[in-house]
Amino acid sequence: MKCLVRLFIFLSAITLYPNQYDIRIPTRQTDPAKKFLAADLYSTNTTVPKPTILIQTPYNRKVQRVIFRLPQSLTEQQMPFDTVNYNYVVLDWRGFFDSKSADIPGYDRGLDGYDAVEWIASQKWSNGRIGTYGASALGLIQYQTARRKPPHLVCINPIVKDYKTKYTDYYYGGVYRKEHVEHIISLGFFSSPDLILAHPDYDITWKTVETQSDYPNEIEVPALIIGGWYDHFPSDVIRSFIDLKTKNPAAGEHKIIIGPWTHGDFGKLQQGILTYPEAQNIPLEASQKFFDYYLLKKNNGWDSEYQTKFFVLGFNKWLNSNSLSSMLGNKFDTLYLHPDKTIRLEPIPVTFAAIPPDTIFYDPKNPSPTVGGERFPIDRNIPIGPQNISEDVEGRSDVLVYRTEPALSPIYLLGKLKVRLYISSDSEDTDFGVRLCDYDSEGRSIIIRQGIKRMRFRESYEKEVLMQPSVVYPVEVEIDDLAYFFQEGHRLEIVVSSSNYPMFDINLNNGKELYKPGDTLKAINLIHYSSDASPAVIYQTWTELGVDDANKSNDETVKLYPNPTTGMINIETNFQTQLKMSITNTLGVELASFESKKANLEKNIMTFDLSKYPQGIYFLKTTGNNFFDLKKIIYFK
Repeated sequence: MKCLVRLFIFLSAITLYPNQYDIRIPTRQTDPAKKFLAADLYSTNTTVPKPTILIQTPYNRKVQRVIFRLPQSLTEQQMPFDTVNYNYVVLDWRGFFDSKSADIPGYDRGLDGYDAVEWIASQKWSNGRIGTYGASALGLIQYQTARRKPPHLVCINPIVKDYKTKYTDYYYGGVYRKEHVEHIISLGFFSSPDLILAHPDYDITWKTVETQSDYPNEIEVPALIIGGWYDHFPSDVIRSFIDLKTKNPAAGEHKIIIGPWTHGDFGKLQQGILTYPEAQNIPLEASQKFFDYYLLKKNNGWDSEYQTKFFVLGFNKWLNSNSLSSMLGNKFDTLYLHPDKTIRLEPIPVTFAAIPPDTIFYDPKNPSPTVGGERFPIDRNIPIGPQNISEDVEGRSDVLVYRTEPALSPIYLLGKLKVRLYISSDSEDTDFGVRLCDYDSEGRSIIIRQGIKRMRFRESYEKEVLMQPSVVYPVEVEIDDLAYFFQEGHRLEIVVSSSNYPMFDINLNNGKELYKPGDTLKAINLIHYSSDASPAVIYQTWTELGVDDANKSNDETVKLYPNPTTGMINIETNFQTQLKMSITNTLGVELASFESKKANLEKNIMTFDLSKYPQGIYFLKTTGNNFFDLKKIIYFK
C-alpha cells in the first residue's frame, strides 16, 4: 500500500512539475551571433503535440524556473499553469540576459515574436496553436508580436499594459514621472533619462513615436486585456480595449477585466493595506478559461462571458456589461470645494463677501512626499497601492484637505475625475497636485489615485506659457479612470499640494528651462474662491446610479421625475426583485418608506409629495438583491 501511495505521489509530481529544456530559437537574422534567442521549454511529454503558451520576458527567463517549481499557493495564482494540457516556452528578449549577445539597437522585437511563434509551431511537441501571456513589458511585446501576424498565433493575454508609447507615459500633466522612469532604467530598458528629459514638451518627437506605435487595426487575434485600478495607466489599458473593439477585425472577441490591483500584484488578495477577496485569483481563472477556449477549443462558455468586467472599489463587487458605452459613465457631475474645506453639491453662493484665498507654501527642498498609490518605486519594500496618508502627507503644513460631508455619500465614480482650481502664485511657474482619497469611518485617508499639473503647461503641452505674479488662473488636474463607490460613513477627500515627490519631479519655481540645474525658489501659491469661479471636483458617473447588469434578463433601473421638482416626485421601478425605499433629508431623517414589489418586468410607479417640506435636497435610498445600495439625489425647488 505504501508503495502505491509513493508511486501516486511521484506520478503527481511529474504532472505538476514539467521537465525544463534549454532551447535556442532561430530568428530571421543572418548574423550567426545574433540569430538565436535563449529560451526554456516546459513540457511533461514532448512526444505529444500540445498547444503552447509563449512568454517573452526582459526579466530573465530563469526566474520562471523557480516559479514553475513552486506550489500554486506560493505563486498566488499569477500564471495560468496547466502543464497537463499545455507546453510553455519562456524566451529572453533580444539584448537581455542569455539573449544579450543578440542585441541589435532599435530592432523590432515583434519580428522575434513572429519567428518564435512560427518556430514553435513547427516542433513535434506543438500542435500549431500558440497563445501569448504576460504583464507589463511582457504584455507590450504580445501586441508587437500580434501586429506582425504570425499565422499560428491564436490569441493574446496582455496584462497591465497597452501597446502605445506616449508622452504621457513619461510626463503627467507636464511633470516628469521621475520615480517611474528611474525604475524603468534600473530594469535595463535604457541607460539614462537624457532623451526623455530633452523633450519635456509634447513635440514632434512624441507625436512621431505615438503615431508609429498606434496600430489597433493590425491586431487580428482575440485579446483578453487585464488591468488594475491601482496600476500606473488604467486609462491607457481601457483606451487600448476601446480602440481594439472599434478598429479591429477581432473586435467581437476582445474582453477586458479591470480589478483592484497594483502593477505587480494583480490577482493577489492583499493590495496595500486593504484586502479584496472578491477579486483574488480572478486574472488566473479568466486567463485559463480564455486559453482553454481558444487553444484547447473547449466549449467552456467563454464566448458568452461579459465583454467588460470592472471591479467597483469601495463597493467591492463586479460590474459586468456587454455594452461598450456602459464601460464609463455617461455624464459628469460636479462637487464644489468650499473655503471651510468641505466638498458640497452647491457652489459658493453669490451672497458670500470677498473670500480670502488659502495659501500653500511650497519649498522644493522640502517637497510633499509620495505615499502609496500607483507609484513604481525601485525599492520593492516601499508601500504602494491603497495606503493611509493622514500622517505623512496630511500632517504637513503644505497641503489643503477637503472632504464631503457623510450625508453626501454614497458617491459613484466611473471614469475620469478632474479637480478645477483657481490659483495664483508669486512665481512664474509652479505645480499643483491633487490626491483622491477615501476618508473612512476609522479616520484613515486611503489614497486611491493622484495627479499633478505644471502651470506652464496649463494651456497646452505643446506650448509653455509662464504665469504673471498675482494673476488668477484656472487650472485642471486630471485623475486617471476609476470605478469607485464612496459608501455611507466614508467621505470623498481631495488633498491639494504643490509637490508629490519622488513620484513626480519637483518644480524649481524659477520659470527657467526645465530639468536643468538651477536655483530653487520658495513659492507662495494661493487657492481662490468666488461665486463665479468655484473650485470643483468634476467626475464621470452614471445617469442611473448603481445599475448592475449582472442579470442579462432584465434592465433594472430606478427613475425619478420630475427632478428637480416643485412638489410631486414620481418613482418608477422596473424590477424582478423587491426593493425597499426611503426618502430622507440631508440630516438622514426618514420622511417616508415603502416597498416596490416584484414587477415581473411591468413598471411600478409610486408618487410622493414633497411640497409640505422645505425646499432643498433630499435623498431616495433603495436597497435590493442584485443591485447596488444607492442614494439618488432629489432637488426640490
